[in-house]
Amino acid sequence: MQLNKNADLKVFEIWVSKNEKESIDKNGKLDRLFAMCNEYGYKPVVFVSGDNDFVANTTEIIRRKSKDSPAA
Repeated sequence: MQLNKNADLKVFEIWVSKNEKESIDKNGKLDRLFAMCNEYGYKPVVFVSGDNDFVANTTEIIRRKSKDSPAA
C-alpha cells in the first residue's frame, strides 16, 4: 500500500494492489483510514491495480504522458 497526501487538492491517495485491497477490506482498515481523512477534511481516493506489474505500468503511463505534453 502506498499513501500520498495532496494538500493543494485536499485529497488523500491510497494505492493498493488487488490482493492488498481484499486483505485490507477484511480488516476494516480502509474504513478507519476514510474516517481519518474525513476528520481532517481530505477526500480519500483509492486506486486499485490490476493483475499486471504496478510499477512498470505506472512508469509507462508517466512516460506516455510526458511525451504527449508540450515542452515548456
